Amino acid sequence: MSMPSLLFIDHSYHKKTSSSVFMQQLLGTRYDITVFSFDPYSDGVDIYCGLQQRYFNTVILWQILPHRDILDTNIHFQNGIFFPMFDGAPKRTDPIWQEYSDFRIINFSRTLHEELLTMGLDSRYIQYFPEPVKETGEGDIQSAFLWQRLTFINVNTVSKLFANSPLDHIHIHNAPDPEQQFVAPVSNLRQKVTFSKWFSTKTDMYRAIDAAAFYIAPRVQEGIGMSFLEAMARGRCVVAADHPTMNEYIEHGKTGFLFQPDAVIPLEYSKEQVRIIQQNTRDFMQAGYEHWLVEKEQILDWVEEEKTTRLNVLFDATLLAVGVTPGTSRTGVYFVAWNIFQQLVRRNDIQLFLYCDKNQKKILDDHFKEATDLNFKCAILDENSDLSFINCYLNIYGAVPVCIRKYNWITSYLFLHDLIPFIHPEWFSKNNQQYFTTMLDGLLFSDFFFANSEYTREDYRKHVPHIDSKKITVTPLAAGKNFYPCKNRMNSIDIQKKFRIPEGKNYILSVCSLEPRKNLIMAMKAFIQFIRQNNVDDLVYVLAGTPWKGFDELLKRELPEYIHYKDKIIRTGYVDDKDLAPLYSGAMFFVYTSLYEGFGLPPLEAMQCNIPVITSNTTSLPEIIGDAGIMIDPQSLEQHLAAYSELYFKPDRREELSSRGLQRAKLFSWKRCADIIVKKMQEIENSSSPKITVATVTLNAIRSGRKQYLRQCIESVHRQRYSGEIEHLVIDGASDDGTLEMLEEYQRKGWITYFSEKDSGIYNAMNKAIDRASGKYIAFLNSDDYWNSDYAVSISAHALENSEADFSYSGCYYLQDNTYVGILPQAMGSFYVRMPLSHQAMFTRRDVLKNYRFDEGYRSSADYDLVLRLILGGAKAVNVPYLFTAYRYGGMSDTNVQLTGAEESIDIIHKLFSMHFPISHEECKEMFYTYKVPEKLFHALMPLIDPSVQETAMTAWKSSTVTDGTFIPSCFPLVQKILGIENNWKQYAWGSSCEQELDFVPKVEHVINLKGWHELESTGIWTEEQQASFTIRTLPQDYTLTLQLTPYLGNTPQRSVHCLINGEEVLCKALYDITELTIPVARSQFIDDTPLLTVMLRSEEPPASPQECGQSSDPRRLGFMLHSCLLEVVSKNNSKLLDLSFQFMNFSSLFTRKIFLGVSNKLNDILHRYRLRAISKNSFPKSLAVGKHSKKKLLFVGNCQAGGLLELFSYSTNFTNAFTWKVFPGVFAITPEEVTTLREELRTTDVFLFHPVQESYRNNIGVGSKTLKSFLPQHAVCLSVSPTYWDAYNPELFYLRNPDGSHVTEQFDYHNRLIFKSFIEGLSVKDTILRFSDPTVYAGSLPVAMNSLEELKHREMSLDIKTESFIRRNFHEQRLFWTLNHPTNALLLHIADQIFSLLNVKNDLQKKEHRKALDIPELFTSVSFPILPGVAKSLGLLFADPFIFRLGGQEIAPGDLINRYFQFYKKNPDLVLLNKSIIKAQN
Repeated sequence: MSMPSLLFIDHSYHKKTSSSVFMQQLLGTRYDITVFSFDPYSDGVDIYCGLQQRYFNTVILWQILPHRDILDTNIHFQNGIFFPMFDGAPKRTDPIWQEYSDFRIINFSRTLHEELLTMGLDSRYIQYFPEPVKETGEGDIQSAFLWQRLTFINVNTVSKLFANSPLDHIHIHNAPDPEQQFVAPVSNLRQKVTFSKWFSTKTDMYRAIDAAAFYIAPRVQEGIGMSFLEAMARGRCVVAADHPTMNEYIEHGKTGFLFQPDAVIPLEYSKEQVRIIQQNTRDFMQAGYEHWLVEKEQILDWVEEEKTTRLNVLFDATLLAVGVTPGTSRTGVYFVAWNIFQQLVRRNDIQLFLYCDKNQKKILDDHFKEATDLNFKCAILDENSDLSFINCYLNIYGAVPVCIRKYNWITSYLFLHDLIPFIHPEWFSKNNQQYFTTMLDGLLFSDFFFANSEYTREDYRKHVPHIDSKKITVTPLAAGKNFYPCKNRMNSIDIQKKFRIPEGKNYILSVCSLEPRKNLIMAMKAFIQFIRQNNVDDLVYVLAGTPWKGFDELLKRELPEYIHYKDKIIRTGYVDDKDLAPLYSGAMFFVYTSLYEGFGLPPLEAMQCNIPVITSNTTSLPEIIGDAGIMIDPQSLEQHLAAYSELYFKPDRREELSSRGLQRAKLFSWKRCADIIVKKMQEIENSSSPKITVATVTLNAIRSGRKQYLRQCIESVHRQRYSGEIEHLVIDGASDDGTLEMLEEYQRKGWITYFSEKDSGIYNAMNKAIDRASGKYIAFLNSDDYWNSDYAVSISAHALENSEADFSYSGCYYLQDNTYVGILPQAMGSFYVRMPLSHQAMFTRRDVLKNYRFDEGYRSSADYDLVLRLILGGAKAVNVPYLFTAYRYGGMSDTNVQLTGAEESIDIIHKLFSMHFPISHEECKEMFYTYKVPEKLFHALMPLIDPSVQETAMTAWKSSTVTDGTFIPSCFPLVQKILGIENNWKQYAWGSSCEQELDFVPKVEHVINLKGWHELESTGIWTEEQQASFTIRTLPQDYTLTLQLTPYLGNTPQRSVHCLINGEEVLCKALYDITELTIPVARSQFIDDTPLLTVMLRSEEPPASPQECGQSSDPRRLGFMLHSCLLEVVSKNNSKLLDLSFQFMNFSSLFTRKIFLGVSNKLNDILHRYRLRAISKNSFPKSLAVGKHSKKKLLFVGNCQAGGLLELFSYSTNFTNAFTWKVFPGVFAITPEEVTTLREELRTTDVFLFHPVQESYRNNIGVGSKTLKSFLPQHAVCLSVSPTYWDAYNPELFYLRNPDGSHVTEQFDYHNRLIFKSFIEGLSVKDTILRFSDPTVYAGSLPVAMNSLEELKHREMSLDIKTESFIRRNFHEQRLFWTLNHPTNALLLHIADQIFSLLNVKNDLQKKEHRKALDIPELFTSVSFPILPGVAKSLGLLFADPFIFRLGGQEIAPGDLINRYFQFYKKNPDLVLLNKSIIKAQN
């Protein structure tokens, strides 16, 4: 049988070095190999001469990447494998793996492997070791060998390295890499230098290497590094750059030396140390080579492995980080996590990633890899990592982190252990109960669960009804490999001595924490009675485990006779893992009569050590023991005594149960546990991976100059990593320019299916695609657009399946040809004025599209029409919070936009809204406005705008940008007519200003976030008629409210839901497990025009169980979980107007605050009054209005910006007339004593302004926002203010860190990378100043700045006071930040204006003449630097920033400031070294 064919494309340079021969030989054992050498330096040469149109099963790219289109055009192949270099391929400026993301990557560098994994690529890792050569001698200790391959590492570099050593000879092998230059020795070089060219044989080269003790690694980075590895295999002391892959083999001072190539420091060593290093290196390479001989077969398996999409699993490593932290004890649940991790990381059917926060990530980096015996093959991600490629999240103990929840395509899995703190709170402290209750609440955010036993699953079904028990999979645990029958008598004797077990005595063993639920008092009581009744003198009881607090007091109280038998009951305390197997094995039998176990590992460990066990016959233990042990009633003294007698007096019975136990233990394994986990994940993921149709419309792509764009589009679909099927339909409009030949080429490969025929336009072609599609969801990707993520389909499909929505949407990157312009965000809130979404980033159910279709009567706006009909038709949407689409402006759908698109938009609005409201086409036109309206339309609208705002509108329109712009209200009389409001109608509007973001503040007093947990009011003693409710202000309109909720009221038999309008009950219904509740509300029920609807859950009787009645420490929270709320409003003719589902859409973003003023009375009220945000917190009560009462008390708690804003407020006469306030230190500096004072002040505060602060901040000092708000009186108003942060002006700034991770605040708040780097490199102050004028430094900062704005926008979504849109509109024209988080007065005034507006304070700071008269100084006076020229150019700044350095607000000469930094660094060398490594890791 012939072997499969393989094309090995090698770098032509390797013909000289022979560095790929070992891999060719390995592959040759299974493949018929054709080797082709590719010269990347030869332009215009037909590199595939003789290979055209040949077919190969597999193509291997060995450290070389030709352009992909050349490869695809000339060669046909099924499978592709890439072995990368670390530093890229010559003449390639794009990432070397970008075009080859569908290839499997095999890395010899762990660093590169982990980097590629975090990009979602299919990377595998193995460490290569060449065969050691023993008879090479030690070499001359005064001689070094360098093969000069790079200009950068040359003879002078070597001379510097050995400046302080007796080395007197350097041999230079003068054979530079292509495009590198030979560097001659400097004239005053101390060492003798000899030279050689290419050797005629490798033997000659090895002879030259062996003559020297030192070998200098020739390159800065290596993908494999054959030359230095061969030198190590020959026992040389290798000196290498501290970069991958060298630093993955070399441990400095142990197996070689490492140095920083950009800051060479002379080596310090002795002759003896070098000889030890050489021997260590030989030993290391020998062990590595033996490992390689076993592992290298994996490469063949990886090459042959069928191309499939593996699950990317994110494993929460929080427990692992805690367990490997020095000085911490390891809990049982740690070992569960550790053993499951060990199994998962070895599997080839998933790719495992570790997840933890940034602090724990450092712990794992420092300790975890060293603590494992694994060849560590998984990357560590944190909350700032890109998680777009992750399919599943697994947490062995804990809840789903908030930063994971936002990724709605990730399916989360939690491990359930037991409910002991919930069912038996009397066994636990209050802190433990509270922690467990919080963790239970977190279960609401998980999708599926694994339970360690059937009993645990049943417990959750009974006691936690909001978890669907069908989503819980039983996953039994196992004992570790360190538990085995230990028959070595010497080990047993040593263990008995170690734990003071009397020699010659048998012993009963219990291994557990010494706590009440383990029932040890009963077990010891039975033991004492047993030896007393039977006059037994050769038996003792060994208790192995750490006692809980209070155990000794419990022992004295419950077992007073214990004091007389202390010599018979031996307590070992904590037992190390290595001692457990011999301790178990030496016991006569094992006792574990616990009162409650979720699983119970110790009995399984005992059985695996081949000793008989006695356990309880309750909870989960029967599942573990089966018929392999004695099970008794844990509360029965008699049954304990009988079990002891049976095993003590009957050796045959002990032997029988030992044998059964050993066989029973084999049924449990960590591999089986991992198999269940992975199988369930694969089952769930496959079931949620429906067929997807991608539709692309094209016409004459070659003639229009877009051939390469069409290829990019098709290939981006082909590269998708998705476990389901993808159908790519290309609908061609009868191209006649060669486009069809290109499509035929892709169809032959099986990448696409194309259809070509004339159509009547792009929307006719898109409807044809809908008719031909067979996928569950359809995505339209234009022929010149593409997906820049290989996971676009995966994340969109899973988000749709998880939410059961009708369509998904996301933002996209905006390109002009290949130039990045910006980001087009998802703008659902502007659906009534422009296309709110990019259809290239939408995935829509096929059956929905078949019903709606594109209206072919429109030339350029049919997609807008479709989206608008979807939204108003009640289609459910889900946002995918990830940018994966690159959209090019100027394609087929953009050619006729301009005025035609605007006119069509007006027509669409009129058509859709006139279905429900008596509104004319002209009225629609008069009310129409957009972010940046076309010029002709703008001028057409000008006459319709109120004269008082025309000038403002014109100014705003001229200065508006693509993503934000002017708001042009319709003429007010027309709005008044349509709204039908007689008096004071402007209270419903935002005013007439177009310069600022304005907020609608309706008169709503009792609106809360509906979705979520609603807890019963509790005072500690639960009584009748406990109730939980929410109240919303409704409309004077007929509607239906549908709720889906799960009640939890313990075992209370009488529970019901009541609906009241203005206090009058209109509905009462009994509740059961899960209820869908429909509440019809008729206008006739209203008492006035602003009714209050209250939905209340009530317990008619108090809870009946003994623990619940009167137990304030009971941790259970009674109430109900509201899953969804659907409001259906009907119009006068009883037709459905609008469905608003609180389950699928976030209305704070779906219907933005910038709501158009006059669409309709009903729609306007609906959009405002049914937002999920807590509107009442934004509404300033009339009782606090300015001028009506005495001054009100205000507090502002936050970072340094809070103090600056309060100082700014002091310049406002209106504000100081309305409020008094006290100034507290920022949360970063406040003391515990000041926190106590702050809390007292909060009790009498009327208005509380705050920057959001996490509860755990500064080790729970007590300044968390939630905690502080709990001290406020009921009437107080809270406003959350953005702690704005943007580093775009000065991306070179950074915080210097202390060893504990805190900021260094001595002398400077901020440090500058240019100054820091100059100090490290030894540059002068003068040279450092020149760096600030270099136009190339940070010249490409625009994309980073825009992404930073998007992050700021996301952080501000739930806040009352925002800054992102103001920054986006104004950062070009004026400087808004002095530092990373020190705003200029311009931004502070904008923040103040929003606060004043919400507090009903007339802003007297905004008038220019007033500001000038006040002469407000710049409020932040930290160190500041000029904006770098490259940054200014990249950001397109329109203002000139002077070349001024400031310190403390005062101008300072650049040289003086830089010199102060240099002096500080000289005094703190340890800080410099620490932060140098931190910056290196970040880069």
